[in-house]
This record gives sequence, C-alpha cells and structure tokens, in this order.
Amino acid sequence: MGTPASLGSDAPTGNSRRLQEESSVMLTEPQSVTTDAAHSLPRTGMNTQSGEFANVTDGYELVLTHDYSASRQRHVVWLEQTKIVTDPLFSTQNKQVVARATLTISGPISGFTTTQLKELAKGLIGNLTASSDANLIKVIGGES
Repeated sequence: MGTPASLGSDAPTGNSRRLQEESSVMLTEPQSVTTDAAHSLPRTGMNTQSGEFANVTDGYELVLTHDYSASRQRHVVWLEQTKIVTDPLFSTQNKQVVARATLTISGPISGFTTTQLKELAKGLIGNLTASSDANLIKVIGGES
C-alpha cells in the first residue's frame, strides 16, 4: 500500500509553524470507511505531518498528509484499496491491483479561514455527489 511521499516545502516559519504544530492533533482511531461495507481502519503509522490507518485483511488504507511552507498549506487525504484479481491475459494467474481516491485542500497560510477552506472542499464534494453521484460517475467515466 502507499506511503506518504515528501510533498516538498520550505522550512516552516511564522504562521506555518503554528499551523504545523496545531496539525499534530491526532484523529481518533480506528477510523471507519464505508465503501461496499463498513471497514474499521486502526492506526498503522504517524508522525507530525502524516497519519496512516489500514486494514490489511480488507485491503484498505487511509493516509493523511500535511505540508506547510512559508506561504502555503496543503492537506491531502487518500483512500486506497488493494485487491487480488485474475489476470485478464493469463487466466490461471492472479495479480495485485490498487485504486486510490484523493482529496487535496490547498491554500495560502493567511487569507482563508479553516471554515472557508472547509466550505470550499464541501462544495466540491457536494457537486460530485449530488443527484446520486452523477458528476462523480461522469468524472470517473472520463468526462470533463
């Protein structure tokens, strides 16, 4: 399963250092994700700018990363599913496949409040999931 890669940033200073310190508050565990069914994901890793929750048996991993530079903040959350499927070219063989859904919230250190960034993300999610996920299905189908 994936691991948080370095997102690259300048050394945190001023407001970005404060935001970085505030982000070290942990999410509760286990985290729950519902796809085809509810999946309980216990914490499997963490540091000051990331956290990982995984259920290897179910093949799910939830990863959160935070990146702060002198002028910007970026928060990334992804859910990854790993499973074993029959290889379509060699039906007697199996192979591992991985799918990932990612949400990135990025903004300047100052100028947008946490509430404004939350509303921006909710607006995007709302657009994709309105009308029985109509736009989400269209995006996955390659529409733009």
